[in-house]
Amino acid sequence: MLPIARAVRQHIGIAQHICGLEFHHDSSGRVDLSLACLSELCDFNRVSLPVWWPAYLDSCDSLEHGYALAGGPFVDSSNASLSQQLSRPVDEVIRPSAHCLEFDSSSEGLTLAGLFQGLCAPEIDPSPKAWWSLLRALPIEISPDCLELQPRQGVLDLVRDELGWPHWAGLMCGRKNLLKLVYEFNLRRRDRLFNVLERAHCDPTIAEMLLASEGFDELAWMPPSGCQSPPNHSCLSLNLNLAANALVPSVAIEYYPSRRSDETLHWTLLGALREAFPIAESELNQAKDLLGCLPVGVKSKRNSNSILALLPGIAWSGSMGARLSHYKVTLGAGGQCNLKSYVSLAALTSEP
Repeated sequence: MLPIARAVRQHIGIAQHICGLEFHHDSSGRVDLSLACLSELCDFNRVSLPVWWPAYLDSCDSLEHGYALAGGPFVDSSNASLSQQLSRPVDEVIRPSAHCLEFDSSSEGLTLAGLFQGLCAPEIDPSPKAWWSLLRALPIEISPDCLELQPRQGVLDLVRDELGWPHWAGLMCGRKNLLKLVYEFNLRRRDRLFNVLERAHCDPTIAEMLLASEGFDELAWMPPSGCQSPPNHSCLSLNLNLAANALVPSVAIEYYPSRRSDETLHWTLLGALREAFPIAESELNQAKDLLGCLPVGVKSKRNSNSILALLPGIAWSGSMGARLSHYKVTLGAGGQCNLKSYVSLAALTSEP
């Protein structure tokens, strides 16, 4: 968390700082850093950002100050709630000025690898006009062929027609300018994904691996027998090369355990992923070794009255911890399958 804390100054009134670590278990040793932040309430002067960043941030939908400081869309992302908390009227699609930023770290400091923008549409399936208006608002390079509004003219039309509206768009400005589209994954979208893969001429082994995991996917969206906890859920992530008007030949599915604390003790979900996908044993073992050693964190007693006297109206608790967020399984051409794990680091600094 330290490189991010040095580079990004968040508003003093923000109650919770949320960073993330993305561990690649392919023996590369790579770890990516991320930050969930209320961008309009941050100072980014110490981090290298693209030249388009200030103008893009100005184009996002501002949130009411109190709602933003209380966590905003990271706490309550329902469309109705967001619509009521915006500081100005919006069109069909809401782009709140709250983002997940992904960083690459080097000896020269932090550089922005990607910007994940939450997309909240009042309607389940916004019009094609809203879809293209959104894409034009994103600072991405789009092939001229993709700008045709006629249906099914390009890969973007294909994805929209089959999968509908994504809830995150990732602008991978530091990664060959790819666009990531993230969807809530369910049985209906899985079936439609096969149409996307076939019509985008993707390697057939990707569909074969998905078909082989069919029974697991059905169980993944159901609560465990006799358990009152919410069911495991999953997200679908697609990479699009807009310059080439093509779908990158890989599909990533993120699996969120219903009980994250139990998962790092019993590995129930990881074991199910092992049975469902051809993940290398070395990657599974590395994930277990790493996630089994996560520091659960400490929660200190509330600070003394002398500090509270200096900061009236704010109760300080000062807790910090790390926990598993989710796994990501990436299915690539030729039957390649890789595992990543995501760890959330949360520091609770104050309670407004």
